[in-house]
Amino acid sequence: MYPVIHLDVGLAVTYTGARAAALVAQSLEVAPFAKRLFFSDAWAPAELHHLGATLWRRALVRVLGEFVADGEMVDGPGGAGVAMVGAGNARRVYDLTAPRL
Repeated sequence: MYPVIHLDVGLAVTYTGARAAALVAQSLEVAPFAKRLFFSDAWAPAELHHLGATLWRRALVRVLGEFVADGEMVDGPGGAGVAMVGAGNARRVYDLTAPRL
């Protein structure tokens, strides 16, 4: 595992719409939670930020719920993995806890 390489699928999630869950499921199979980042990939209207975040959340909750139901994992949509992907990893990678001058 390369220490500075992280994975996100924000661009693809925004363009896959209803099939976003399949993409999120595949991405979770190839990278650990500690190497995942969330982003909406919105670059223009505020609605694109909302769309990207909504599609990502729905897909992630659905996929993790299925993983728990299938016995593949015990930490579901409310667990530490989601907190890492949703904010924790970005805080760590981009040093967002340090005060800015």
